[in-house]
Amino acid sequence: MSELADFLERVWATLQQGVNAPDATARLPVLATGGPAGPSARMVVLRGVDTQEKTLTFYTHSASGKTAELAATPRAEIVVWDADSSLQIRLTCDVSPSPASDELWRAQGEGARQNYASGAPPGTPIPAPGKDIGPPVQSNMTVLTAHIRDIDALSLARLPHRRARFSGPDFTGTWIAP
Repeated sequence: MSELADFLERVWATLQQGVNAPDATARLPVLATGGPAGPSARMVVLRGVDTQEKTLTFYTHSASGKTAELAATPRAEIVVWDADSSLQIRLTCDVSPSPASDELWRAQGEGARQNYASGAPPGTPIPAPGKDIGPPVQSNMTVLTAHIRDIDALSLARLPHRRARFSGPDFTGTWIAP
């Protein structure tokens, strides 16, 4: 395997750890979208990685700002910073929303389902945590599938820094200036 292929393998392994290990740094990437007032970035929980399909999966409330922003412009950038290995991963993606399946809904614990309450949408002021939010409703749970178009990986672990871009249908890689 080439050094470039090894670097891409490291990127995929880092992302996969975000799904498999609750304390992994890739567990909470930053999702950046374009909103009406400009860029909007927030941390999300990484729920799935498919290396064959080149996709990442996240869950969100159907009434959240990110859902509306992605409906208007279905493109996003996802950023992972792995402090342990000094690796930054930037992913340019097309994002597709879909409703949660019955099976996925049933697999969520009661606490997780509360994130999809029927009451006020995310960001609405409430009197206290857990108050006046209503019962959980499956139709409020949206699955976001991020189809990765480009990967920009930057290793700051040693000098000189190393950076590569992987793109195209086969994710052909090339070294680029850091």
